[in-house]
Amino acid sequence: MLEIDAASNRGIDEMRELRERVKFLPASLRRKVYIIDEAHMLTTEAWNAFLKTLEEPPPHVLFILATTEPHKVPETVRSRLQRFDFRRVPTEAIAAHLARICSLEGAQADADALGLVAEAGQGSVRDALSVLDQKKNNPAADSERSKRWNSQSTSSDWATKPPAKASIGAFGDVETADGLARETRVEFDVLDAG
Repeated sequence: MLEIDAASNRGIDEMRELRERVKFLPASLRRKVYIIDEAHMLTTEAWNAFLKTLEEPPPHVLFILATTEPHKVPETVRSRLQRFDFRRVPTEAIAAHLARICSLEGAQADADALGLVAEAGQGSVRDALSVLDQKKNNPAADSERSKRWNSQSTSSDWATKPPAKASIGAFGDVETADGLARETRVEFDVLDAG
């Protein structure tokens, strides 16, 4: 799988080079997949150079054109493609996915907090997972007011002997799609690797 950023590689020379590269069979797999990101950024000349390859690609090549502005892709190209429109994932589905991940990792997470984390993702599972990871992996980054450590020993004991298990409660503000900051609470169990 090869990704090409069409915003940076948008000219006719790059498309001619791509035309030459697709002729070669893949070294180990059955197919070569080329993802052309921001495809709408290609120049007219680049589309013209690429059109023949797109019309009759070698049997071992698959092209995926990704764009946020499909109307800017020439009609001659759009008429030769299968189009798949991706939509934002509903907040409830993201929250359920986050809950499933927390369950698999043995983490305790409040359903309301996961809902806010999902909302902060604004329809993107990847972005919601990033927010969840930030809360899980860096609770100390939250303010003193919003951070809580629960364990059998004090944090000063951790320097000499970490506890076998500690519960980290990460509190903090998550900016949601409506622009409001809401407080979240997510607890994670940390197991001693030793």
